[in-house]
Amino acid sequence: MLDLTMQRIKLPLAARDFILNLFSCKKNRVITSHGLTDPYDVLIGIDQGEVISPLLWTIYYDPLLCEIQQQRNIGYELTHTWSPNLTHPELTNTLSETITSQAYMDDTNWIGSSKQQIEKILTIAHDFYNLNNILVNDHKAVLMTTAVQVITDSNTRDKRAIPITFLVGSKSITLTPLLKTQSTRFLGVWVSLSKTNNFIFNQVKSIVQQNCNIMKRKFLTDLQLQYIFNRVLAPQIEYRTQLTIFNEFQCAQLFAPLRKLFKHKIGLASTAPNYITDCHSIYNVSNLSELQLLSHVSKLHKQLNNDNLLGDVTHIRLRNLQTSEWMVSNPLVSWSQS
Repeated sequence: MLDLTMQRIKLPLAARDFILNLFSCKKNRVITSHGLTDPYDVLIGIDQGEVISPLLWTIYYDPLLCEIQQQRNIGYELTHTWSPNLTHPELTNTLSETITSQAYMDDTNWIGSSKQQIEKILTIAHDFYNLNNILVNDHKAVLMTTAVQVITDSNTRDKRAIPITFLVGSKSITLTPLLKTQSTRFLGVWVSLSKTNNFIFNQVKSIVQQNCNIMKRKFLTDLQLQYIFNRVLAPQIEYRTQLTIFNEFQCAQLFAPLRKLFKHKIGLASTAPNYITDCHSIYNVSNLSELQLLSHVSKLHKQLNNDNLLGDVTHIRLRNLQTSEWMVSNPLVSWSQS
């Protein structure tokens, strides 16, 4: 099947043979504390640890994603209609995009507007998995829905969601949806339907506190601390907060333990001005508020200049914001300060 998918995108025969030979007729040996194990045959498949694996998974899964995207009346439709000229309200423009999935290698999100749509998507996906001998653990799936029904335990007063059963081909899959306040992880980023940042705030707070507890017992110079803050902690926090925006008070609250540790290590009082650590001409330690601002502005720039789905979704959201705020032009050009 991998060969057929490569033929689909018209890869040359020599390239196809080279790639197939990487994953065919292989034997593996496992390194143990007692030496190497005996060789064993490896089933034909794509190894997740290989450098080329992300590219091959994209090629391999593309027929499935395209098939589902081409289905009618499936997916989440993002649309906006507006009148470019208020003197002629009967003349309107419309932007619309339909999103059915998000996928990276074998981590896939299926998106639908109803239970019936999800059942149809899962049926097509399971046909693809069966055709390619791909084993999928349906019980590891996570369901998020705005139509979750909640019941409250009369004894403990705890809330729990009512399970939902999906009919997929000849079998059924029962999943318990997450509560709107609960979060789930996709590629290291946590998402929640409630749009609250409490979960991410506590995550970042825990990361900062754990690292401070480790570093306060170490003999570190000021430049070593600066490197750890800017090159280790800052990227980690930036990745975790991709979908979250903290206000200045929250940023200061999260960054306070790091500032206090840095000042202590260089022999300053905790009440010393923050300018000493933040100044670009002195230590230039990453400030969480500035880091967040730079990160999101950079992402917005990429979104606005993207010619594919990401760019289209961004422009639809901008048009939606312009209409809801009664702006005469694009929010990026003119924003009312009243």
